[in-house]
Amino acid sequence: MAESCVLEVELCNPELNTFIREVESKHGDILTLGELYARDQKLGNEIILGVVDTVFPVIKKRDRQLLVVRVCEVTINCHREQVFTVYAFSKFATTLADAHLQKGDFAAFRSACIRENSQYRTEKGCHHLEAHIGIPEQPSAKIFFARKSYITNAGTTKQCSSTNCKSSSVCLERLQTPSTISREPPVVRGSSQSRTETSCNSTTTSPVPRSLHNMSPSIIPSTSSSRVPQIQHAFDDSEVALRRPQNKYTYKKLSELVEPEKKVNIYGVIRTIVKLPREDNKHAIVRLKDETCGPDQEFRVHIFFSRETAFPKLEYGYILRLHRLKTELFDGVVDGRVFHATDVVTFPPDGQGIADAFSTSKCFHFCDSDAKRLTELRRWIASQKRQQPLPAASVTSNTALLPHVLSSEPTNTLLSEIKKEGNYVLHCKVLDIHKVSDEMHIFTVTDGTLFIYCFHLDEDERHATREVRIIILDPSPEVKEIQTGDLVELTNVTVQVIVPPDSSLCNWPYLSFKMNGNNCPVKIFKGHEPEVKQLR
Repeated sequence: MAESCVLEVELCNPELNTFIREVESKHGDILTLGELYARDQKLGNEIILGVVDTVFPVIKKRDRQLLVVRVCEVTINCHREQVFTVYAFSKFATTLADAHLQKGDFAAFRSACIRENSQYRTEKGCHHLEAHIGIPEQPSAKIFFARKSYITNAGTTKQCSSTNCKSSSVCLERLQTPSTISREPPVVRGSSQSRTETSCNSTTTSPVPRSLHNMSPSIIPSTSSSRVPQIQHAFDDSEVALRRPQNKYTYKKLSELVEPEKKVNIYGVIRTIVKLPREDNKHAIVRLKDETCGPDQEFRVHIFFSRETAFPKLEYGYILRLHRLKTELFDGVVDGRVFHATDVVTFPPDGQGIADAFSTSKCFHFCDSDAKRLTELRRWIASQKRQQPLPAASVTSNTALLPHVLSSEPTNTLLSEIKKEGNYVLHCKVLDIHKVSDEMHIFTVTDGTLFIYCFHLDEDERHATREVRIIILDPSPEVKEIQTGDLVELTNVTVQVIVPPDSSLCNWPYLSFKMNGNNCPVKIFKGHEPEVKQLR
């Protein structure tokens, strides 16, 4: 008799981590949706996990059947992600319908085909990826499930929680540093709440003043020896507390990443932003350097996002800390992939400690090894700034013209007049607004003049444009009021030289525009002002 394509897993312990261990040990490798989608070569035993949310009736059309299941993705570390949709076809549809899955049941899908969710724009809160199983047919495709409701354990009936995960071996991933910044502080039952503060050497518990209950989690005073002057979060719904886990992370230098590894932790400085995320494609590519890299050596990292607004702040010259980085061999070169934005923390290139750090994670780990590595990179960045700039190329040189004179124009500048790095005031018309998220907008603007964006010896219209993209980080309320077609004044627009990687289509340095919305005042013209006559 042929084995069924849908199998029930019998558990002696009604916990999610027990189901995860059972599936991983006997049936295949557990990946996330993003990992499986990004993997180029599939071995046939890749499994994605989830907790059943909704099971829809079977749809029958001619000789085909379809069963749609909405599942909340669960990682190997028992962390819940977003809801995604599973489409089971043919025999998988009928067999899965006969299994009568209920909300809260555990499910695992092997050899599923991961595709982009075409309805993602309308299905807010749903993962932008979806799983198909049964079409195309895969010999190793199977669905494993376990009942949540009642499971017998040594003759005793217990009710199982779909989120119960107590095993330290399974959850060790998220508790590996001596200091953790958690946005869900423990609550002491009684008249007042408390929060636990730790440094790498001590742990104390202090009451939370009533005045702090309404404060943003970005700034919370600390009385421990590990001070947290300012931490930025992508969320704003709870307070910040510190707690003390058992172990700590170790970090590798970029030059040590010479072979594929499943999990590694690194620090690096952003030298090139190859690709920014879009609303319909939560994928970014950056190139990093550190003090161990050669002059022409950069380490490429792909960052995938599983939530609509949860992505890190990516800015040239900033320091990235990456946890659980997976390194793979691609075109003969080792590169890295991060599948959760919560594993990425951004630090400014100057400052002390974790002031102005940016994290989308609910748990932010920082201890002595982090402080040491961060200090090393900041000193290296400072030493690079003290070096003499590269000389401009002569008329007979093949070297690209690298501007090294900074500009700080007090009045507005035409795009055609921008020839060097610096901060500028622009009077322009907004042609398009792309809202990547609440923390990043991209404006496409013009002032009617021809901007030479590429520093090439033969400057002509092949390296010019009348439209410029401006990346706006942390847009202010005034920036968010700007609409397509508005005539605006943008101040403190930072122009930087970007040196593309060797593999880029553009082999010459080019100028990039960006703004920090909190520090860049804007003005919306009414249209009759003399400053914007040329824009009408």
